[in-house]
Formats: sequence, structure tokens, C-alpha cells
Amino acid sequence: THQLNTLSKTDVIILPEMVAYRRILSTDPIEKEIIPGPITSFFANHAKQHQSWIIIGSLCEAIPNSPKVYNTTVVLNPNGDVVTTYRKIHLFNCNIPNNILNESTLFESGTTPQTVTIKNFKIGLSICYDLRFPELFQYYTQQNVDLIIVPSSFTHITGKAHWEPLLKARAIETQCYIAAPNQYGQGGGNIRTYGHSIVIDPWGTILNEGTDTNSDTFTTTLTKKKIQDVRQKLPILTHKHLYNIPINTDNLKQ
Repeated sequence: THQLNTLSKTDVIILPEMVAYRRILSTDPIEKEIIPGPITSFFANHAKQHQSWIIIGSLCEAIPNSPKVYNTTVVLNPNGDVVTTYRKIHLFNCNIPNNILNESTLFESGTTPQTVTIKNFKIGLSICYDLRFPELFQYYTQQNVDLIIVPSSFTHITGKAHWEPLLKARAIETQCYIAAPNQYGQGGGNIRTYGHSIVIDPWGTILNEGTDTNSDTFTTTLTKKKIQDVRQKLPILTHKHLYNIPINTDNLKQ
């Protein structure tokens, strides 16, 4: 039916990375929890109240017998049940001046891409730095997803340079929707984040975009017809060739 091929404004609520906790100082303790836990319970109540799916951008998932945590997306259905989780695969270890962040000191990498289907829309899950690795997005293309989410805490320096171009590229090359809620203000390590939460359609057109100074909330309706139209006009997914190209990284280890 038409309804099953449309995501309306109340079907899914998508939140940013580390939506409930931001570790500003290096001396701050990590707020970690087993899933389900206090954060998931809080949002589960809202899911039931509004009868909407809620995608918790990420939280710190406790790892038994480890000081580290997973950076984990949690998907809740309208009954408040945890349907699936995704653990961030690519960790942000960055040495850009004034943006020195090493997530691997606090986090363990996930290993497995995850999808979830909501009202006939298949959704691929990713988090922030995953955006820079098109292989993950191509995997989701092979899984025939309709939407890929990128909940983020993208820094202002890297965001100003790369946020929109990378998100547009991922939408254009996968020919699916991209929804990327992003933190704004002071983030991890007291580093400023970029904001500009955004929704992009399969043609690369920006449907909605926030700012870097406000807690923006906006709604966007997604349709399967738009995906089908773009893929019919420019059927790149049927033209795809896969390559196995060896890469020499010795010069990067100096």
C-alpha cells in the first residue's frame, strides 16, 4: 500500500550520537550501561507514549570485565522494546590541531553492520566516523536499504570541511536517503561540534538541514517512489563492478 511505502513524520525519531551523555573532560567518568538500562528505559517510555520508533543515536554500552565500552546505537519499537543494536565499527583517532581525539582509548570497535526494517523501509545503521568509509555504505547498498542513518558528534573543523560533501556523496552513490542528526556545541574533549543535522534524498538533494547554534528538530517524509525514480533514471547499481585492489600502507607507518 502507499502507507507501507512512505515514512511519515511520526513513524521514526532519530537522535544524535551520545544523545544522553557527553564526556567533556578527560577526567570525567564514563557513563556506561548494560542494554537495556536507564537510558533505553527513558526513551522506551517516550516510544510507547508517542507510538513511534526511536533510534537512540548512541550510548556507552558496558563491556563485561573491561574498562572500555562500545559506542552503540539502539533501536526501539513503539512498544519500547530493543529491536536491534549497532556497535560503531570505525573509531575516530584524529590529530588535527585543536581536535585531538582518540576514541580507541575509551571504546572497543564493533564488527558487524546492522539493518532494521521499519514500515517496509530497510535502514542501515552507522555512527559518525563510519561516514568516511564508503565500503560500509556499499555493503548496505548490497543489502538493498532505503535509508542509512548517521547519528554523529562531528567536530566543527572537520564538519565545516567534510560533513555535507561526504553525506551527499554517500546518498548519491547508494541512491538511498541519508539522515544524519549531529550534536552541536561543546562535545567530547571540550571540542566544538558542527551541528547541521541533515536529511538528503537519493539524488543528493538536501531536504532539511539544521544549524550549528540551535537544538533543531525537523520532520521529513520519505517515499519509496523517490528511490525508485532515481534508480530508474540513473541505474548505477546495475552497472556496478567490484574490485579487489591491494593497497600498500608501508609509507603510512613511518
